[in-house]
Amino acid sequence: MKTKKYMQLPSKLGLVLVALLATIGLGSSLMPVQAAGNATMSLSPSSGSYNNGTNFTVTIRENSGAETVNVVEATLLYDQTKLQYLSTDSSTSAFDGSASSSGGSGSVNIARFKSAGATVSGNQILSNVTFKVLAGSGSTSISFANASYIIRSTDSTDIWNHSLTGASYSLTTPAPPPAPAPTPSPSPSPSPTPAAPSPASPSPTPGTPPPAPGQPSPSPANPPTDTAAQEADPGNPVLVNKPVASGSGNLVAIKVTDRKGKLLANATVTLDGQTVTSDDTGIASFINVVAGEHEVKVESASGSVQSKVTVVDGNTSGEIQEFEITLVASNTSPVWQITSGVAIVLGLAGAALFAWRHGLFRVLTNKRMHAAGTVSAGLGPQTFSPDHQVITPDDKPSTSANDSSGSPSSTS
Repeated sequence: MKTKKYMQLPSKLGLVLVALLATIGLGSSLMPVQAAGNATMSLSPSSGSYNNGTNFTVTIRENSGAETVNVVEATLLYDQTKLQYLSTDSSTSAFDGSASSSGGSGSVNIARFKSAGATVSGNQILSNVTFKVLAGSGSTSISFANASYIIRSTDSTDIWNHSLTGASYSLTTPAPPPAPAPTPSPSPSPSPTPAAPSPASPSPTPGTPPPAPGQPSPSPANPPTDTAAQEADPGNPVLVNKPVASGSGNLVAIKVTDRKGKLLANATVTLDGQTVTSDDTGIASFINVVAGEHEVKVESASGSVQSKVTVVDGNTSGEIQEFEITLVASNTSPVWQITSGVAIVLGLAGAALFAWRHGLFRVLTNKRMHAAGTVSAGLGPQTFSPDHQVITPDDKPSTSANDSSGSPSSTS
């Protein structure tokens, strides 16, 4: 298992760049450098007036001028007692890749990139965010967090000017509908006695009408609250988890290889309940991993393995901690073991039968007999010739009556 530490990266931007660099084939040698720049971020509209209970949408824009960029991360901060995050829509974004999209509890985070090595320049749309107004008086603002970035494509440098100003809006309570005009009472007929006519009844003076049923009170002193709606944050199609404050947790990359060192794509990697599939470079990336020892399980068509990794607290420096896990294919099932054992036994039995049928045992026995000199096996004395063949008394050569020339031998 190997551990690599890369240079300092922004909180979520490191993960964005890993995906981007893998897509465009630049590898890990190109890392972003933070520097002051002239690129800007803005919200549109930057001001306005909205009634309590209504929804409104703001557009996040980035403007890099003539500089070409390929990665943008924007983090918005808002007052959750006055605004409620509803949704994020990136269908009109100039950046076709998404690395992060979440919102609620006072912040919205959106990180997007251009895929396949493409770049953009000038004034471009990043995303659209919709809020609901929760207060009926005063004003509220939406600002950028300092952990936002605009990355130049040529050298992976952050060229955002880090101006945090976003937008400011007035919050109002809608006016109640006008009360209907009162119908005046008819004047009574004059008395028949002229000396004492009945005075005309004065017309009633209409007072301030009460608000219509179902309408909010016109008094701005007690604006309505919607605590349940703030906590539940309904209507958010992209919110999965409450966002963690920028900079918390650690960035961890698990590299999956086989025993030959080949990078394995589409491997399932599970760390602390989070499951990620490795990309074409064999990397499975995790964010917001707390420091300490963690169980990691890797599964693929090449096999599976469980291991442990120790994550150190690199939260303050934004380092990516990489761990390499190697899969070793296993084929030691009980059926395979039994089959192998049977094959070995059958092989040994076949070799023994072959040796018996071809006289190997007799040759070995004869050699042992020759070492003893002679042996009696019920057939009389036996000796052994120099070439280890058994010679019985009947096999010994007899003296011929003729010599080698074929003539009879003579005696003197």
